[in-house]
Amino acid sequence: MRASYDTQADAGSIWLVDPGVSVDSGSVLDDLVFDYDADDRIIGIEILNASVHLPGEALEGIPEIEGDTMEPMVLNVRHTADVDALEVRFADGARAEGKEVSPGVMLAYDSAGHIVAIEFKPASKLISPRALKELARK
Repeated sequence: MRASYDTQADAGSIWLVDPGVSVDSGSVLDDLVFDYDADDRIIGIEILNASVHLPGEALEGIPEIEGDTMEPMVLNVRHTADVDALEVRFADGARAEGKEVSPGVMLAYDSAGHIVAIEFKPASKLISPRALKELARK
């Protein structure tokens, strides 16, 4: 898994598999885009206007893009196989509310309205099997 934050574009990118294998992409919300593989499974997440939508602490942990490279990072990502859920967590802390933005995709917000987590359930239907396999090895 790789992630980066482009300060000039104010965009965060999270790739659950190596970047460059995306076949299609689609907006879930105005500033939230998912990248899909050939089987229409999610392999990447792009957050536009990231400084508006993510807590400051989340952006501090994401390396800035240098040229065309994306530096690996550690995000709090957890796949819970027994309930078939994948959570991408951007910041610790209490969740104030949640909102389903697409079938099986839930955004969790803090009290300031920042996205603190994205949950995918059922993960086996929404997320690339290759990504789930890679996450299981970590």
